[in-house]
Amino acid sequence: MAILGLDLGEKRIGVAVNLTENFVQAKEIIEYNNFDEVIDNLKQIIINYQIEKIVVGLPKSFSGEENQQSKKIRKMANLIAVKLNKKIIFVNEILSTKIAAQNLGKKNQKNKLDSESAKIILETYLENKNQYNE
Repeated sequence: MAILGLDLGEKRIGVAVNLTENFVQAKEIIEYNNFDEVIDNLKQIIINYQIEKIVVGLPKSFSGEENQQSKKIRKMANLIAVKLNKKIIFVNEILSTKIAAQNLGKKNQKNKLDSESAKIILETYLENKNQYNE
C-alpha cells in the first residue's frame, strides 16, 4: 500500500511517496497557483503510485500545541481529502524543514526543500505508525 506524504505550504507543496514499506522518496514540488490544478496534480500522483492514504505534516509547538498555521494546514488538508476521497493522517512536522535543510546541504535547498520535508514527514509516520489511530 503506497502512502503519499505532503508538506503543505502557502506557495508550494512538497510531495513524497513510500515506494516500499521502508523506502520513501522525495518526488516533486507542486506550485500552489490554483487549487484545482493542485488537485489535478495530486490525482495523477495517486493514480501513478496507487496511493491508499495521505500523510500531511502539521506544524505544532514543542509542547504539542497547534497554532494559526496548523489551522490553515488542517483546513487545506481536509479540502484535499474531500476532493480526492482519501483519508488524511496528520503528523507533527516539528523540525522537518530544519532536518531537510541539513540533509540537502546548502546548494540543493531551494528546489528540493519542500519535497525533502515531505519525505521526512512520511518517514516519521512510517516509523511511528502504531501511534496513530487509523
